[in-house]
This record gives sequence, C-alpha cells and structure tokens, in this order.
Amino acid sequence: MHLIRAAISSLLTDAVDEGIIQTNPALGLANRKKRRGDRITQTERQQNIRPMNASQLQAFLENSASERRYFTFFLLLARSELRPGEARALQPADLDFQARQLRVECALSGMRLKGTKTGEARTVDLSLSLVMQLQNHLKWIKQEALRIGQGEPQWLFPNREGKPLEERKIGSAFHRALKQAKIPAFRVYDFRHAAITKLAESGAGDETIMAIAGHVSRAMLSRYAHIRTEAKRLALEAIATKRAGITAKISVEAAVS
Repeated sequence: MHLIRAAISSLLTDAVDEGIIQTNPALGLANRKKRRGDRITQTERQQNIRPMNASQLQAFLENSASERRYFTFFLLLARSELRPGEARALQPADLDFQARQLRVECALSGMRLKGTKTGEARTVDLSLSLVMQLQNHLKWIKQEALRIGQGEPQWLFPNREGKPLEERKIGSAFHRALKQAKIPAFRVYDFRHAAITKLAESGAGDETIMAIAGHVSRAMLSRYAHIRTEAKRLALEAIATKRAGITAKISVEAAVS
C-alpha cells in the first residue's frame, strides 16, 4: 500500500510541477512523512522566490563544508541553474572537465529516473573553480567506493550504499547548515532561483534563460522579467545619480571661477 501511495504521490507531484493541478492531494494523507527538502509546489515557486543573497550564500557554504558528502552537491546547485533532481541524477560520465561542461540528460523524482522537463538534454557551462571542486569530489567518491569494495561509482553524488543521495537526507544536511550559519529558512530549490535571478539581473532575456536553465514556466519567466526590469531601473537610477553629481560639481566649479 505504501509503495502504491508513493507512486501516485510522485505522479501527482509531477503534475503540480507542470502546472496541471495546484496541489498534491496525496500530501494531505494522515500520518504522511514531512515533505522532502527539495520538493516544492508550482504555487510556492511563484509566490516565495527568496534567493539567498551573497553573504547568506557564503555563510551557508562555509557551514556546509564539513558535510563532505553533500557540500559539492550544494555548491553545484549554487553555481549553476540545475534542479536538485537533475543534480541527483548526474553520473561521472556526464562531466567534461576539458570543456568545463556537464551534460544534463535526466532527473530523479524520489528514486525514479525520468527525462528533463523539456524532454531534451542540455549542456551546462562550469566555472574553473567549480570544475576543480568537482574533480576533487570525483576523486573522493572513487576512493570511498574502493575503500568499501563498491567498484566505480555509478552516480556523481552517491550515498554510502552507492545509490543516489536521498532527498530527505539532502534536506536534513541543508537545514543543518542553515542552522549553523544562523540564516533564515530557505529551501534547496532556492539555489536554482538564486542562479536564475543573477541571470535576469545581468539582463539575460527569456530565450537565454531557457537555454541555460531548461524548462521555466511562463509564470516564472514573468517573475524573472520583473527582476530584470527592476535591475535595469536601479542601474539607470545609479547612472542618473552619478550624472547629477557630475553636473552639480561642474556648476560649483563654474560658480567659483
């Protein structure tokens, strides 16, 4: 019965993510477990975009560094536009260190492997510092697998049994780091919002965001468009203030002379 309910709940969650239904009724069943840390509804995504600011992100990463099995996972989410399920589904072969890229071909929902939101693979560019961290991480998981006799790791972010990291344990590690960093409550999915928000603030258009981040709903694109517009407004205000200051200075110098 539990397996059937879990399968139905997973399908309903996908439907929520696609905007087909508003909420997952299976999550309201009695005695249900606490919702997993990286699973949020479409409505929550639209209403509660709260990306970490730079200082909060730095504090989080510093306090999650001791979580050896999870730190690189969090760093990848913070430095890319990947969904948690896409990162969990990555395999070592998806990395191209020479090109500084990774290939996103699928995602995990619970422990069920599925395609990406668009049904198509995409390539994600990586910074040099992120490549170096991923190289160190890959070396470490291979050493760990060899130490306990598991052979070559199948997944880039494996648990102690060699299977993909569980959403529940990711959420627990995430909240431990939040607590240690003494910053407000966030969700694992907020890493993606932070990365896309930076894209929007840089002036990237909808097509660019879609190409880099994969599927983004129309409602979310509208939200990011607002962020992009606000960033432009602030930039223009900064330019106007600077120009006003220069004009005032010239006026003062002219009056003195």
